[in-house]
Amino acid sequence: MENKYRKIARNIILALFAGALLIGYSGCTDGFEDINTNPHEFTKVQPDNLMATAVKRTMSSIANMNAKIYWPYSHQVAMQSGDMARYGSSSSDVNNFWTDFYGTIYLLKNIQTTYKDEPNYENRVLIAQIWECYLFYIGATTFGGMPYTDACRTDITSIPYDTEQFIYSDILRRLTESFNGLDASKDKFGIDLVFADGSINKWKTFANSLRLKIALEVQNAVPEDAVKYGKESMSNEAFLVSSNALNIFLKWNGSTLNEYSDYYTRYVYTLSDASAKPAYSHEMFVYQRSYKDPRMTKYASVTSAPFTFIDTVYWDESFTVRAAVRYSIPYNGRPVSPANTYAGLDETSSQTSQANPLRMLSSTQYSLVNNSFLKVDGSLNVFWYADVCFMEAEAKLIGWGGSKTVEQYYNDGIDASFEQYELTQAQAIKYRSQKGVKWGVARTDAFSDYLNLTSSNISADPLHQIIAQRWIAGYFHGGHDAWCYIRRTRLLDFPPHMSPGNLIAGGQGKIANLPERMQYPPDEVKYNNAAYTKASENLGASGDILPAYLKMAKPYNRKTIDELMATKIKFNNIAFKNWYAREGKDYTTVADDLDPNGVQWLFIEVVY
Repeated sequence: MENKYRKIARNIILALFAGALLIGYSGCTDGFEDINTNPHEFTKVQPDNLMATAVKRTMSSIANMNAKIYWPYSHQVAMQSGDMARYGSSSSDVNNFWTDFYGTIYLLKNIQTTYKDEPNYENRVLIAQIWECYLFYIGATTFGGMPYTDACRTDITSIPYDTEQFIYSDILRRLTESFNGLDASKDKFGIDLVFADGSINKWKTFANSLRLKIALEVQNAVPEDAVKYGKESMSNEAFLVSSNALNIFLKWNGSTLNEYSDYYTRYVYTLSDASAKPAYSHEMFVYQRSYKDPRMTKYASVTSAPFTFIDTVYWDESFTVRAAVRYSIPYNGRPVSPANTYAGLDETSSQTSQANPLRMLSSTQYSLVNNSFLKVDGSLNVFWYADVCFMEAEAKLIGWGGSKTVEQYYNDGIDASFEQYELTQAQAIKYRSQKGVKWGVARTDAFSDYLNLTSSNISADPLHQIIAQRWIAGYFHGGHDAWCYIRRTRLLDFPPHMSPGNLIAGGQGKIANLPERMQYPPDEVKYNNAAYTKASENLGASGDILPAYLKMAKPYNRKTIDELMATKIKFNNIAFKNWYAREGKDYTTVADDLDPNGVQWLFIEVVY
C-alpha cells in the first residue's frame, strides 16, 4: 500500500509542479492572480494531494539546506564545495530556498483556507497547520523575521514581515490548538507520506514533540511562552516519541529515478568527485575518538585511500622496549575548513605548517558519511527517540516536568542512540561510564582539534552534558537542530572558518565566526523592499548580515576579526595516536593488537 501511495504522490507532484513553480517573490504574491481567476483553479485540488506534494517538497528543500547550510554550520558533516559551506551566502541559493519554502507554504495554506469550514476535513486542516508550523520554525530560526501572518496573500503587493518573536509564539499556540483539536475518531489523509496508516494519534505525537523542540529552542526569544508550552508538552508525555520503533521519518521510495533519495541522486547517482561529497567531520571525529564511541563505525565510511600514521608502541610484553611503527587509520574526519588553509595563523605559532597532520591529505583519505545515509530509498529523520530523550532531559532540568529524573532521560538518550545504530546495551553502558559522558562527572583531558583551538572536554554542567550528547547522537539528520542549540546555549565550541566565502555584507575577511543566520534573498530586496528594510532594522544596528544575532540565540563573547587573527594555533596529532592502544592503557603492544585487529604494522625503528 505504501508504494501505491508514493506512486500516486509522484503523479500529483508532476501535475502540480507548474503551479508550484509560480511561487516566488515577496512572500508568495507574485504570479498568483491568474491562479485565483482560473476556472480550473489550483486551490480546488484535494487536500490529500496538496499535503503529499508539500511533504515531498519539504524533503527536497531540507536535504538541500542540509548540504548548503545545516551540515557545515552544525560541524557534524563537512562540505567543502559551495559558498555557504565556506560561511558565505549565495544569492541564487538563498533565492531558491525562499521560493521553495513559500511554494510549500502556499500548498498548506490552500488546505487550511479552502477546507477549514468543510465537514469531515477537520483533522486534515489541523495537520496542514502542524506542517506549516514545522516549516516556519525552520525558516525563522534560519533567517529571523519573515512574512508570516500575510504570507501568500494575493491582494497586496508588499508583504510585511512578522517579528521572529511573534512567529515563535504563534506557532507554539497553533501547535497546541492542533494537538488539542486532533480527534482519532474523525477524518485522516488517504495519502499520508509521513505515517503510512494516516494515524491521527501519531500526528498528535508529531505535534507535541515539535512543540517541545520549539519551546526549548526559543527560550531566549519568548521565555514566558517557552515555559508555558514546554510544560504542556511534558504534561503529555504519552504523545512524545517513546521508542525507536516510533521514530518519525520521511522516506523516499527509491523505485524509480524520480523517487530516488535526494541524497542518493546528489552524491551517488550523479557525483563521482569525492571532494564534493559529504564527509564525516573532524570535529565529530575528535569527540568520538576522545570518548571511544563505537558509533563512529556507523557514522563514517572507511577511508578509500590509506591514511598512514607513525606511532610509538611497546614492542615487548614487559613494556621495556618501545618501537616506532606505521599503520593505516581506518576513519578520519575532514575539517569544515580546508586542512591546508590557516588564514595566516600558523605564522604566529611556534610551529610551522609542516607539523599539520592533515596538510598533505587528499579527499580520499577522509571518511565520507556512511553509505547507509545515502541509500536510494533513504530517509530524512524528523524525530528520533534519542533526540526526544535529550529534549526531555533538558526540560526536566529547567523545571518543565517529566516522569523521570534528568539523569534517567539522559541515559535513555544514549542507550536509544546506540540501539538506533544497532549497537548493544553493553556498549552503551561502557560508553556512558567514561568521564565527561558519565552523568555529573567532568572530563578535562579530552582531545583537541588538530589546530588546538578547541577541545572536546565535557564539563559536569548537566546542560553541557545533555547538549554534547544530543549533538553526537544527532549526526547527519540533526544539522538544523544542532545549529539552533549551538547558538542558543554556546556550550559547544568549534574552530572558526579559515577560508570563508563572500558574506555579501558584514564580511569577515580571511577568517569567520560561525554564521548566526542566513541573509534574506536578493529578490526580497528588489520586489519587497519596504518590508525587507523594516525586517533588516529589526535585526539591530548591523542589519541583514550573517553575523547578526537572532533573538533565539544567546549573544556571547564573540571574538573580533582582529582577535581571531591574533590567535595562535598549535598543530597536534593527539586524536590519531594510540589508535590500537590496549584498553585502559596509554601504550599498546604488537602482541595485543596486531593479530586481533588484522593491522598491517610497518616496523621502522626501535626507540628507547
